[in-house]
Amino acid sequence: MRTPVTAVLLCLLSFALFFRDIGNPPGFLLDESQYVGSANALLAHTPNTNPEAPPLGKLLIAVGIKSFGNNPLGWRIMSVVFGAFTLSGLFLWVRLLVEDYSIALIAALLTLLNNFLFVFARAALMDIFLVGFLIFGLLAFTAALKLNTFGKPALHGSLFRFSSSP
Repeated sequence: MRTPVTAVLLCLLSFALFFRDIGNPPGFLLDESQYVGSANALLAHTPNTNPEAPPLGKLLIAVGIKSFGNNPLGWRIMSVVFGAFTLSGLFLWVRLLVEDYSIALIAALLTLLNNFLFVFARAALMDIFLVGFLIFGLLAFTAALKLNTFGKPALHGSLFRFSSSP
C-alpha cells in the first residue's frame, strides 16, 4: 500500500515545487514563444506557425491556455502537471524494475532535484511531454513483461504489489 501512496505524495510534492512562482518570468522563457504561438494558432483554428514541432505538446499547451488564459500560468500549467506525473511514473517504473522501494524512492528524489526536470516542468516546451510519455511507456512495457501478459495468463494481483512470482 505504501507504493501507490508514495507515488501520489511525490506527484503532489513535485507539483507544488514546480508550480511555485510559475508566472516568473512574466514573459517568454527560452523557446516558449514558438510553442505558445502555435498553441494559440490551434485555438484560433488558423495555420500552425510551427509545423516542424510535434502537435500533441502544442495541443496540451493549448489546453492550459484555454483553461487558465493566455498568460504564463496558462502556457506552463500543463508542463507542471506532466512534470509531476513524470516524477511519479519514474518512481513506479524503478519500483517495478528493481523491486526495491528504497532504491525507487532515492531515484525519484534525485530526479526531483535534477535541474532538467525542474526547468522543463516549468516551461512551455515540448521536452517534458516527450519525457513524460517516455517514462509511462517504459512503465507500461516493464509492467507487461513483469506481469507476464504476452500470451500467458495474467498474474493474479495488483500492479502495485510488484511481485513477479505467481
